[in-house]
Amino acid sequence: MFPSGKVCAGLGRKRSTFRIGLAPAEHDWAAPNSVRPPLGGRFETMKTVDGASGDDLDLHPRADRAMCLPRLGYGQQGLVQLLVARGVRTTVAPLYYMGHNPELSLVPIRHRMGSVLDPCTQIRQKPWVERAESFRALPFGNDPEPYHPDRSRLTDQQLLALATSPIDAERGRGGTLLLTTFHVAGAIGTRGRDVELLLAETGIKHFRQQKMAEPPPMAAVDVPRVIYATVAVRMSDLMSPTARLRLVDAYLALGADGVWVKISGFHEKAAPAGIRAVGAFFAALREGPVPIVSCGAGQLHLALLADEISASIGVAESERFVVPATWKKKAKDGKRKGRTRMAYHPRLHCSFRVGSENARKAFRQAPCDCGAHAATKPPTGLLVAEHAAILRADQARDALGGDTEERREWVLGSAVKASLDSG
Repeated sequence: MFPSGKVCAGLGRKRSTFRIGLAPAEHDWAAPNSVRPPLGGRFETMKTVDGASGDDLDLHPRADRAMCLPRLGYGQQGLVQLLVARGVRTTVAPLYYMGHNPELSLVPIRHRMGSVLDPCTQIRQKPWVERAESFRALPFGNDPEPYHPDRSRLTDQQLLALATSPIDAERGRGGTLLLTTFHVAGAIGTRGRDVELLLAETGIKHFRQQKMAEPPPMAAVDVPRVIYATVAVRMSDLMSPTARLRLVDAYLALGADGVWVKISGFHEKAAPAGIRAVGAFFAALREGPVPIVSCGAGQLHLALLADEISASIGVAESERFVVPATWKKKAKDGKRKGRTRMAYHPRLHCSFRVGSENARKAFRQAPCDCGAHAATKPPTGLLVAEHAAILRADQARDALGGDTEERREWVLGSAVKASLDSG
């Protein structure tokens, strides 16, 4: 829950100090909710009436059970076994990676896993030259002009193709939790948000009409599928209580199996007022009957997990969701730079750019006990991803253990300790 005066999304770093965001009391969020029992022990194997284990049958988030869904980057398929051993049952990967790294969607032998193949359709808002070639190769990724939610024209045929082709591609690559098409758009009442809702509604209807929920007999991926409505919005568009509740009502009314939330500007360095506004937005969403997943909230994902909101966080990269922008980072030779890789520090609850002096100083002053690398030195090379996977999975388990009050105490305690360590 996000009750007034309790933790909303609490881990933040700015100038080496941590701060706690508190949710405003727009509704009585503190009222007990009998349909959300304590979530302790969620990583244990659950028994069913026919003797099958829960990890075989229940791989996706539920309204009464939060989950952490690590987001894998290029070449990180080797981390799946490590994540499975730590209780992870569903992973996320960009759909456009599948063209040159299809191994990301494969599952270990003897394990059934859920898979989210994010269509990343917000990349359509970037100029054509700034899109990855693998994204341009997708049916919906090669438009010559950047998509503008409030201005770009779509015929009925184009809208139908844009709503359905990402879902078909996700299913074709083995996705089990499918996401609707999305772009970063404005509040309810803007032309862009109206189009976004129509795209989501059309995609959900396509999913139902094609009966995608149940896999065909003898399918290689025989996990039941679900469809989530994806909402992408700027944090600045959630500052008004009225705007928040109208957006909540519109997306819950779509009838999807869940809501996947991407908020640009929502992370540990955001202003406290923005964090409180987003906390109220999540609190309103979770009053609905379907699970909610936050994607790309940076270090705030731990506080969301502790408050029973499922969260997806990148492993050593893609920790935050950002509005598409022209790629300005270039090397001395004029070529684009590669991905920025981050070394997460578990005691400080923040990430440092790999190879930076800040990273070396942080690990030297506060040693890491993940066991994947030398404790007083930041991870390098292949160890960066292994280090991040271990810590993300283990801290998620801590955030999800015990009852709600115990989890909040853990978040607050971790934040205070991180502030002391960083000082």
